[in-house]
Amino acid sequence: MWIIITALFFTISYFDTKELREKKEIKLIIIYALMMTLSCIIGILISADVNIPSPATYIGRLIKLVLGK
Repeated sequence: MWIIITALFFTISYFDTKELREKKEIKLIIIYALMMTLSCIIGILISADVNIPSPATYIGRLIKLVLGK
């Protein structure tokens, strides 16, 4: 399953970054690649039934820390 997910992400990335590559937008390509890599890793972990904690808990703690409530 992870091979299909990875191939799909590479295919999508290739076609999505075509215009960026033509314009030589290296910074945007790097940011896009990092986000797609993270998404691909999360997708592979989910398909492997790995329990990924919800970020809502940590976001709630951060908001309480900042707002002081």
